[in-house]
Amino acid sequence: MGSTLITLAITFERLTVVFKPLQAHSMITFGRTKRLVILICSFIVIFSVPMFTYYIFAEHTTPYDSTSNTCYYGFVPKNQESNRHSRSVSPLIDSVVKVYDAVFVSLVCYIPLPIVTVANVALLIKVLLNKRFITPWLKF
Repeated sequence: MGSTLITLAITFERLTVVFKPLQAHSMITFGRTKRLVILICSFIVIFSVPMFTYYIFAEHTTPYDSTSNTCYYGFVPKNQESNRHSRSVSPLIDSVVKVYDAVFVSLVCYIPLPIVTVANVALLIKVLLNKRFITPWLKF
């Protein structure tokens, strides 16, 4: 998750440099970049705390694969036994975990990918429309 958010921050920095080159020097400073990285790292640590309190890294099988002898290693809820899939102690905890998982997947996959794609397409269009960039390539 951290690499995704850092990539998103770098993409916005590149957008600023390409679309506002005169203001980029004053908008993007070492101090602001440092604060942004600290903010992103703090968010990642705070957002990851529930994973360390609710999940453990253990051997388990999926319900779809219970007949085979294949074991997987990954994060499973603490109240589940090694090879069985039991329900949680509280339905409230199940609901919170589902919301947490949905937010986690959204923050890692569904939100950053379209933003980075659109931003990079905009950068590519801006660079390709710049005559000074294209002219050296056209001379063979």
